[in-house]
Amino acid sequence: MGRAFQDLVRAQGALYVEASFTGSKIAAETRQNVFYLGGETQAMECATPHLQRLAKRLYPIGTVEQASALKLSMNLQIAAISQALSEGLRLARIHGLSDSLFFEVMENNVARSGLSDLKKPKLLASDFSPQFSVKHMHKDLRLALESAPAGSIPQTAATTSLYEQGLDQGLGDLDFSALIQLGEKIGAGDSFD
Repeated sequence: MGRAFQDLVRAQGALYVEASFTGSKIAAETRQNVFYLGGETQAMECATPHLQRLAKRLYPIGTVEQASALKLSMNLQIAAISQALSEGLRLARIHGLSDSLFFEVMENNVARSGLSDLKKPKLLASDFSPQFSVKHMHKDLRLALESAPAGSIPQTAATTSLYEQGLDQGLGDLDFSALIQLGEKIGAGDSFD
């Protein structure tokens, strides 16, 4: 995770800093990304003034691998929380509860999160224009699985399988919240064909 790029850059006599980041399209547009920096101190010091213009926060983490791992750690949580949000909303719909009631109750429940606040308008409007796409989240989940010992992050393996289904169904370029459509089709006994 990043070591190969670092080696290529160093072979050219340049400094390398891993600047993994989290933040949706909205965060990027408003310069509110959070960067996880890894590499040599000199490289991070050179990159910091440039990255500060794009960031809400910079975290000097340590090694290149540690910076990558922290970003993947955050994204696997986002993917799993999003899936739980979608399934909770789907269960409420199955039982005839309105979306507005579901989100109103969530505002007074510990299940509320920054992610639920971010995805609420998209889910209510069935607007799956990408803030962060299914294919990009799938890539991060795959990288997380590859970087961990086999079997050590089983929820991520299960979530990755759902993302693979989304890719198979042509949802790759949509926002990752579009995976709610998988369960809706399955629940209705339909397919995407």
